[in-house]
Amino acid sequence: MSREKTRKHSLDIGEETAVSLFGIVTSEPVYKIALYMNPLLGISMKSSSPVEAAITDGRKTEFPRFADLSHLPDSWTAIVSNRHDNQFLLKKLRNVDLLLVRYPCETAEGAFTLTNSIREIKGVSAVFEIESGQLDPGTRELLYPLF
Repeated sequence: MSREKTRKHSLDIGEETAVSLFGIVTSEPVYKIALYMNPLLGISMKSSSPVEAAITDGRKTEFPRFADLSHLPDSWTAIVSNRHDNQFLLKKLRNVDLLLVRYPCETAEGAFTLTNSIREIKGVSAVFEIESGQLDPGTRELLYPLF
């Protein structure tokens, strides 16, 4: 039997790189949104390791994540489900899934184009940018060092 080596990617996020967090309101499961977004944005999000969080009684819950890491370290895209069974990663945003995008030199026009493209996906009701200051520090630590 051969053992596969685990490969870790560390992301050095500098001033010339932007990480944006978007909320997506949808009735569709996160895997379908990832499938719809792939051709629309020219990416290839696939099932990735889930986000683990201790939600209640110290028990860990895993929230599904789909990611495109093909352009590391310059850019990546990931979508994380905000719910698993009856648990929520962000309780304040119960009906919102999370899209994280890292790309060089963020522009307001790029974020506007991205949100408009995602709004056209079947089943998406709304897309909005979430300022990282709106998240409590524990949630920020879970989401931003994704990889």
